[in-house]
Amino acid sequence: NRLLSDLMTVIEEEHPGAICTVLLANEEGTMLQHAVAPSMPESWIKVAREVKIGEGVGSCGTAAYRRERVIVEDVQTHPFWTDFREAAQEAGLRSCWAQPFMDAHGKLLGTFAIYHAAAACPDDREMQQIEEYAKLVAFVVERARLAEALKESQMRYQLIADNSNDVIWLLDMPSMKFSYLSPSMERLTGMNPRDLIGKTISSVMKPEAEAQIMAT
Repeated sequence: NRLLSDLMTVIEEEHPGAICTVLLANEEGTMLQHAVAPSMPESWIKVAREVKIGEGVGSCGTAAYRRERVIVEDVQTHPFWTDFREAAQEAGLRSCWAQPFMDAHGKLLGTFAIYHAAAACPDDREMQQIEEYAKLVAFVVERARLAEALKESQMRYQLIADNSNDVIWLLDMPSMKFSYLSPSMERLTGMNPRDLIGKTISSVMKPEAEAQIMAT
């Protein structure tokens, strides 16, 4: 979220008067949930903390539902904003341009939106920029989720390895130095695995054992 928030700030600096937000779709693809909006009034964040994905549900809910950009020049007159007009007026919001973004497989990730305090419609250049910004947001979100999934996978692997009755180790290549040994190493061999980290396999094992491992 920190990287996304910083990205929104950079975009806002490039477009004075713009207020940028990112909403992320839930796993079921039924709701959009608040992710970042560094310059958005808190009163609107409370309203948009969770938005239904559906036709006519503001700019973002509709954009996510249609899987296409939705431009609302004036939220005070547009039918999509009937349920949000009062809250938008309180927050000082008058226009909203929403662009959905997907992952590499076409699954909806969320929406990127630009708000203004006055009624406004993007020109051709701004239309292109909205799409480019949304792609950049998608890249950040995908990489963050990939990193989180990798972290969870590593934690699960380490939990299994740390509680295994067998000796599990990892070797850095091509140095053949230990980068991990499971705690069972000490129980089965009497050697403290912490003392072996960074040592080569040849300095720990007998030649015949090393040869057998290298052959596998």
